[in-house]
Amino acid sequence: MIKVDLPSLQSLSIRHRRRLPDCPAVYFVLSGDSLVLYVGATMSLRKRWEGHNRLRQIQDNHRQARVAWIPTEKRNLRRLESRCICRFKPLYNGTRSDVDWLGMFSESRLMMISKLQQKMELKWPSVISWAVRLLAEKEGIA
Repeated sequence: MIKVDLPSLQSLSIRHRRRLPDCPAVYFVLSGDSLVLYVGATMSLRKRWEGHNRLRQIQDNHRQARVAWIPTEKRNLRRLESRCICRFKPLYNGTRSDVDWLGMFSESRLMMISKLQQKMELKWPSVISWAVRLLAEKEGIA
């Protein structure tokens, strides 16, 4: 299993993304509670975040979000990204960016769902479907 100490990585608030370095990197989008929201790989971290397809989704739902990164040689990007996705099971990886099911959950609910997902070793789409159904039932809209 890959060992990445997220708190020790360099990071910037998503609001300061224009200050990101122009380097190849595997990056992590972290919530204010350090929940891993997204993992990606890019040849240029700064250029990737000039118009990231998840930017609006993250800004709208996670005001304290930040980007942390591991500078990586180009030839190792995809392998490290894949290992980090398997290790951290990010909320947004594997979901569509144009459908924001996660936006209906508070950060505390997302943390609870994330812990449940890790404990049960489920993939995010099935956890999201389950959580949406549960919330709909609770709110009486199912």
